[in-house]
Amino acid sequence: MEFPIDWHPDEQSKFWFWDASHWPNPTTPLAATLELPAMAEGFTRACQALHRPFPAYHVKVVNGFVYFGFDLVGDPPERAARVARHAHSIEPLIASAERYWTDDVLPEVRAAADHLRFGEWHARSGPWLAEALAGLYAGRVRMWELHDRVLVPAMAAVTSYLALFARLFPDAPLEDAHALLRGQPNKSSETAFALWRIARDPAVARFAAGDAAGHVPPALREYLDAYGWRTDGWELSDPSLREAPAPLVARLRRYAEPAHPNPVESLARVREDSERRTAEALARLPDETRRRQFTAALTAARAYPVLSEDHNFFIDQMSLTAFRVPLLAMGGRVAEAGILNGPGDVFYLTRDELSDTLRAIVSGTTGGASLAQRVAERRAERTRWQGVRPPATIGVPLPADMSADPLYAGFFGIGAEPRPGGRILRGIAAAPGVAAGPARVVRALADGDRLRPGDILVCPMTSPSWTPLFGAVAAVVADAGGVLSHTAIVAREFGIPCVVATKIACSEITDGEWIEVDGSAGEVRRSL
Repeated sequence: MEFPIDWHPDEQSKFWFWDASHWPNPTTPLAATLELPAMAEGFTRACQALHRPFPAYHVKVVNGFVYFGFDLVGDPPERAARVARHAHSIEPLIASAERYWTDDVLPEVRAAADHLRFGEWHARSGPWLAEALAGLYAGRVRMWELHDRVLVPAMAAVTSYLALFARLFPDAPLEDAHALLRGQPNKSSETAFALWRIARDPAVARFAAGDAAGHVPPALREYLDAYGWRTDGWELSDPSLREAPAPLVARLRRYAEPAHPNPVESLARVREDSERRTAEALARLPDETRRRQFTAALTAARAYPVLSEDHNFFIDQMSLTAFRVPLLAMGGRVAEAGILNGPGDVFYLTRDELSDTLRAIVSGTTGGASLAQRVAERRAERTRWQGVRPPATIGVPLPADMSADPLYAGFFGIGAEPRPGGRILRGIAAAPGVAAGPARVVRALADGDRLRPGDILVCPMTSPSWTPLFGAVAAVVADAGGVLSHTAIVAREFGIPCVVATKIACSEITDGEWIEVDGSAGEVRRSL
């Protein structure tokens, strides 16, 4: 299938990569014109505040697929100088990243989410809502600015720690360094623990099994209020688990099975192993000065898995699903005027179309029939591109001197394209160990109910909402992501092998096929 690209001036001189880690499927027009531009603007503000080597982020939606772009500034010496300036500027921030998140960022993020979740949006007029769009956009810009101002220093802490580990223990594999970062409490593991606990509630167990009346048990209702502001991925049009809790109810049924592993015990074993390995590493260091240096670097690096999952919960997930509340109120207002078929059609309007329509409702000059037709055509177009694998990169190639940046390889897993049809699929080694079992290809969280203990999860990517699935599987294989991605972090937390950035596992591996996952070598071996 051809993949036409409409280039605007200066775009072809940039490096662009498909963000399959977050948008493996085509996005919607409202996300493309409201959420994603806000993300790019927020990331750019953080980029400038942190003196990143590139001056700005750019976003381009091509046939529905999300591409992020970067200006390739100067020649290799100039870029090396920019990297050095960036490292110097964030050095003071590395040790304080967790404190900055807890004391400064989290209160602001919570307040912004509460404003979205609990505002009386449905009581507002169409013109008022149209004016509110500008403020909502500004709020999203701020969230994404905070996102990177927290995450970039924490990511740099991991990079510094890994480099120090390699110098102090030159004979040890890199997986030993990552093993010391495991077992730190975070919001993703907290959601899995809380789900496990309510699965023991008799009323919840009966409800999950379908043996109870239709009303939601109090324990499950409390869980949804606390942890339900999450969704399958990062697509604005997808309902939250609070709106559509079926995947959670399915996981509750699995958690109630006697053979299901206890995630609390699994994580406790991982933490004990991490502390034992830490003590052994410190004992190998010859003097107190190096032990202090290593302890400081390890402590700073341990903040990254926590901040990665916690920011995911509050910024990437809660603030995203909370953003749906005013947008659905706007969609409802337009649907009440007979212009759309339902509130959910709002995600197939552009930001300008939504604003103009809300203002026009009062005058009755909205051209409703043409707008509804446009929505239907865009839905069909999005469906047409569903399942297509777009080019991994477009524009100009990424220079070799920039490929080592942890943003590219560590987080997004950008690298060479694999060859299909082989017995061995190669990706990035994300969590050590070897496991074999039947592959279960799961493309969406709603399909997670098919997983049984001992299966190997094969997926496009995972978001924090997928965390409860990790407690049952023997290993994880993902098309996207890097060693610092959510998928890799959670696999290491659960102590299961993981290979990410395979790019083609979901299309190559057959459901039920017996595979072996080598998370140390970054290989998936098939029995062809």
